[in-house]
Amino acid sequence: LVHVLRVAICDDEGLARAGMESLVGKCPDAEVAGAFSNAREFLEALDGCIPNTALIDLEMPDLSGFGAVKALSARDWTNYSEPPLIILVTDDPNFGIAAFDSGTVGILNKPVRLKRLRPCLERARVALARHEARQRLHQLSAELGRVRQL
Repeated sequence: LVHVLRVAICDDEGLARAGMESLVGKCPDAEVAGAFSNAREFLEALDGCIPNTALIDLEMPDLSGFGAVKALSARDWTNYSEPPLIILVTDDPNFGIAAFDSGTVGILNKPVRLKRLRPCLERARVALARHEARQRLHQLSAELGRVRQL
């Protein structure tokens, strides 16, 4: 089962953002769902771009990548399929340990390189497939429960 990754990119550095857009375009079954220069813009645009994966810079003015992740986790997802899986991007390797504690799919150091991006996107693809499998299992279980009652 192939999942097309709809990747949102959130980075305040224009050159880094453009570079990540280009790299995502080189990955099979991945497309850029939107590119944003700050976390607030990203959060406000979620309804329109509907990403299943997001590359988020940790260090941005106003609202950091950690702040964006916190806002995503506090959001009501009732009317949406699921929140995007998060891959954090940083130019400070000291943030890596804290990032792992936040539940990310991966961490990329700047400048982002294709050979490091691909495995992160593959982990996101696998995580999406696992979630779909769990969701399908839940649906099947519910359906079997209804059939048993007949």
